Amino acid sequence: GRVFDRAELDLVADLCRRWDALCVSDEIYEHIVFDGRAHVSPASLPGMRERTVVVGGMAKTYGVTGWRIGFVVAPPLLTRAIQTVHDFVTGGAPAPLQAAGVRALSLPADHYRRLRAGYQERRDMLCRGLERLGFECPVPEGGFFLLADGSALGRGDGAELTTHLIETAGVAVLPARAFSANGSCGSLVRVCFARSEATLAEALARLGALDRVRI
Repeated sequence: GRVFDRAELDLVADLCRRWDALCVSDEIYEHIVFDGRAHVSPASLPGMRERTVVVGGMAKTYGVTGWRIGFVVAPPLLTRAIQTVHDFVTGGAPAPLQAAGVRALSLPADHYRRLRAGYQERRDMLCRGLERLGFECPVPEGGFFLLADGSALGRGDGAELTTHLIETAGVAVLPARAFSANGSCGSLVRVCFARSEATLAEALARLGALDRVRI
């Protein structure tokens, strides 16, 4: 949930220019940023357009994960190399879904403002609810996942806590170690708030009904 600010991106750009390095920028969450923050692509910074590969897609912003539609924006030489590899590792996306993707990319700015507002409301709702139950929840700056620390609840391992919540409350989370290179994340679990407010309220109610989520 971290959103780099302009100063941090300027540092990345300076290192890329100094060492003649490429920047691969995963911008799948470009429209899902909160609290007045703005997405800045490294490709927009001075001297970076010719050395940045921007990766984006439909899945997160438009809620169509099953479509598997994405795109890359890069300098012509890199684009040709990417196309060559792409031809050998995957097939083409269905034409109707590509047409729908073009339509989606043409949506007005107001659509994205409503999208951000809706996600921010659900983020705040889930963070407040989990904190009342004893979790520690750093507030994410973007995306629709948060990391909740359940160490104060008596379960020191995220996988153990995940199993407990699924089996006793029917609430699914994921241990954060599944997303860690070294697998060491203590009792951190990843929680998704890309659900309706009613579903999130039900999940919080189920957790609150446990004798010890407070375990």
